[in-house]
Amino acid sequence: MSHTADNIAAAKRSLMEEWGIEGKVTSLVTDAGANMVASVRNLNVRHVICFAHSVNLVVKKSLDATPGMTDIRSRKVVTYFKTSTTAKEKLREVQEQMQCPVHKLIQEVDTRWNSTYHMLQHLFEERQAVGAALATLRTDVRPLSSEDYDTITACLKLLTRLNCLRRRESRGQRSSQ
Repeated sequence: MSHTADNIAAAKRSLMEEWGIEGKVTSLVTDAGANMVASVRNLNVRHVICFAHSVNLVVKKSLDATPGMTDIRSRKVVTYFKTSTTAKEKLREVQEQMQCPVHKLIQEVDTRWNSTYHMLQHLFEERQAVGAALATLRTDVRPLSSEDYDTITACLKLLTRLNCLRRRESRGQRSSQ
């Protein structure tokens, strides 16, 4: 099924009928895609753009526009340690030798801005162990530079604030339920 407004509206209408909620739905929350907006219009209900999706888009576009972030987010370092058993073991070994907590690196997920935050946070926290592990491995993956870590630090300042707001909001939702 193609994701046309008509097909999406038909699928939503079918689900509402199946669940016995047709006529009870007053609004739908979606992303701002033209097909989603049009599908909600076809259903003749109020449309609300998902705030979390909007924040994700803003964060991703901001990171894309930040000089140096494209290389950092290209995931070469993280991917190498996630996919190579040898690299993963070497990182763990170095962390233990440095008497650091053993943490795995986290891979960014495009649809979740906070995964970028966690990826950058772990890269920054593990920078010495990652650099030391890369220095002992035979790989063409280049370690991140001090300029890369300066960029990461600047991004983390902003993303940390957003993450605190996100956590505070999710705690507020749980306590009000």
